[in-house]
Amino acid sequence: MIEATAIIGHGPSLKGKQRGKHIDSFKCVIRFPYIGNWQNIKDYGTKTSYICATTSRARHKLADTPEPDYGYYIWSKKQKHITDEFEHIQNKRDETKLIRSWQKRLPSSAYPYFSHGTAAACIAMARIKKPIVMFGCDALKSGMENRKDYIGSFVYENRRNNRSFHSFAEERKLIDTMSKHYNIEVVFE
Repeated sequence: MIEATAIIGHGPSLKGKQRGKHIDSFKCVIRFPYIGNWQNIKDYGTKTSYICATTSRARHKLADTPEPDYGYYIWSKKQKHITDEFEHIQNKRDETKLIRSWQKRLPSSAYPYFSHGTAAACIAMARIKKPIVMFGCDALKSGMENRKDYIGSFVYENRRNNRSFHSFAEERKLIDTMSKHYNIEVVFE
């Protein structure tokens, strides 16, 4: 068992790489909610320790996502905390305050957007406190600029407007800052 946290993004870089067994060998695996079967087990693995989601994703997609082993990290993009409508979700942690504290450090051109990958890295550093390996977080890995054509995720493949409102370049810098703050190594694979 690898004593680290694996964060599994929706990026296509894992497709055909057969990294599933390797990913499942991590002590902790954080995933995001998804719909569909595009995450091939041989490439993306199956182990899910935690699901990390915004309230909007939790509202629409948790029912179609396998239940995690330990629980949910949920945060609100608009409110100061998650609302009572999520009372039914067991083993959830409201991470809105933690996310906001780091999100406010982004330049005004990048705020208020915060990708699931950046949020998961922030939460893992603060809560799990183990080295992190980010798989399939392609846009973060490349530091893609905001509002560019977005091909970094299967989730966005079928949208009419494949544009991102994230400044992945700024979020990547912020991950480096968080890594130094928490003294936790973050590697993109």
